[in-house]
Amino acid sequence: MSTPGYALEVILNVWTVSALFLAAVGAALAALTLGVAARALMAFTRGREARAASDDRGHLLALIVSVLVLVRFLAWPQFYLVLDSYVPDLAVFGVMCAYGVTRIDAERVFALEWIKPAVMLLAGCWFVVRRATDGGRASLVWALPLGALALADCVLETLYLLGEKAGRPMTCCTQFLDVAPNRFESLGAGSLAGSPAMTLALHLGLLVATVLACLAARRAQRTPLAGLVALAALGVACVVVTFRAWPDAVAPLVLGLPYHHCLYELLTDTPAFGPAALAAVLGGGALLWPLALEVHRRGNPDAARRMQRAVFGFAAVALASEGILVGVHLI
Repeated sequence: MSTPGYALEVILNVWTVSALFLAAVGAALAALTLGVAARALMAFTRGREARAASDDRGHLLALIVSVLVLVRFLAWPQFYLVLDSYVPDLAVFGVMCAYGVTRIDAERVFALEWIKPAVMLLAGCWFVVRRATDGGRASLVWALPLGALALADCVLETLYLLGEKAGRPMTCCTQFLDVAPNRFESLGAGSLAGSPAMTLALHLGLLVATVLACLAARRAQRTPLAGLVALAALGVACVVVTFRAWPDAVAPLVLGLPYHHCLYELLTDTPAFGPAALAAVLGGGALLWPLALEVHRRGNPDAARRMQRAVFGFAAVALASEGILVGVHLI
């Protein structure tokens, strides 16, 4: 068992520098998004000529947001590569994998882990609303929270990368298991369904049920509001159960370490689980988008319904892909 230690103040390597670059570019694009969207919204209410100028700004906004989303999409998995790149520098202090690195400034890391997928889901919501409303006022409204959240993501990540890390004690999950290998439940990551096998069955069963529900909703003439809410709840449940089942039941089998319930090492050491995680979050979270489309349904119900069907198809493909990737590694 390694002796507890303290982290270095700032670790500068190629991954940190590239993350800072993406954060700087993302912050600039997010600020542009907020400025262009606000001006376009103000012009939208000032008559025909001003509305034409608003349409021009809407096209510019679409270009800016597209680049912003690409930059922040690249920064999402890259953040975990940054964490993994810190392991060698911090190994002398007892860090064994990316999980140990997350114990430094844990609150900020936790916030970043939530805000990054939230930016992607909000970007997807902006995209489908824009397509369903032909880039009208609704897309300008949705661009404002997207720009604000992306800006917060960039600022928070910069603060984490450059923040002082000295004086922060660290431990790794396996340090506890070295002395108490039979006390996994006391780590707070016990089985969701009573045992790892039952948790895995719940995970795969929920995936199948959600995919089938998406396909049924895609074929239906119209999905009522109650059905949209139920599908959104299924999508959120899929995401939650996935990231409880992976460290509980999947990681020990895939990594070949029966007592190693580490989600971070599963993602960083098994390349296929990175795309699987993206598919899980985007596939499950995408089922929130039809609810946003329902709000704007009155303007163009046919376009809204077509976009809802496209979202259901996307979610079905993403969740099925996740299930296949996980299943292949478990066989």
